[in-house]
Amino acid sequence: MEKKTKEVKSKGLVVSYDNRINELFFTSGEKLCFNNDHKTFEIDQDPYGESDLQPITELSFDTSSFEFDTVTDGVDYHYKITGKYPADQALYAFLKENDFNTLSFPNNDQDVVLVEFEKQQLVRIKLIKLENETSSDFLTIYFEPKENFLIKYPQQRRALNGFSFRGNQLVCQIPGEELIWELTVHPTVLALVQRILATYTSGQ
Repeated sequence: MEKKTKEVKSKGLVVSYDNRINELFFTSGEKLCFNNDHKTFEIDQDPYGESDLQPITELSFDTSSFEFDTVTDGVDYHYKITGKYPADQALYAFLKENDFNTLSFPNNDQDVVLVEFEKQQLVRIKLIKLENETSSDFLTIYFEPKENFLIKYPQQRRALNGFSFRGNQLVCQIPGEELIWELTVHPTVLALVQRILATYTSGQ
């Protein structure tokens, strides 16, 4: 049976990692979640409701797009996702270069990470520090047209002048000092976050 083709354009990238629930996903046109047991990605066919994960096959990445096959309601589909924004393209390149067959979610990861872009604009970085799977610290960075700022637990708002990475440390430049957040996550996840955030810092 001939596959139906579905073409989707990314409107912005979201990458999220939460070791407490074995969750690593990205949204770029469609939401794909990493299955830790099978070491493969699956498509979430209900990304805004209760998760409905379905297997995908023939996943491949190019410079500005990725493709895969899946079945929806008994119909074979071929998806082609295109992304013209730097963060999307950085994600595609990273996933093409790295073998996720060896990725596992270690029990000692201590951070939840969310990075969100709208089109080419970085809008939010959200970090949660865990102790015994319980939230112990929070840092959220907002990028707005008039001001970039961060909110650090307990509700300390500071202007953000810029940020960079020093190894696994996210170094935030705030007035008069640096705020450092140490990311304790799987090295592949750290490298992915650094790659996509580099598309923002390189443009500043």
